[in-house]
Amino acid sequence: MAAGGRTVGDIVGEKLLTMLQHEEEKLDQKLNELDDLGEDEIERMRNARLDQMKKLSKQRSEWLAQGHGSYREVDDQCVSVCRSF
Repeated sequence: MAAGGRTVGDIVGEKLLTMLQHEEEKLDQKLNELDDLGEDEIERMRNARLDQMKKLSKQRSEWLAQGHGSYREVDDQCVSVCRSF
């Protein structure tokens, strides 16, 4: 038992509750900020995300064209050469 008749579990529980309350306050603040966004800001964020997704799609297409992300069978000659190293 810890000092004052409190157990370690009680102390940990209090600390956890305090931490969760703090995180909830931060989340509430972020939600309030999102609620206050204007249409222009939402449209800007939407366009930025769309541009980001287009760039990622283009990069994936380039990688696939270069053979990334595909599987090929390896013949026995290649395996024997690799084993010799």
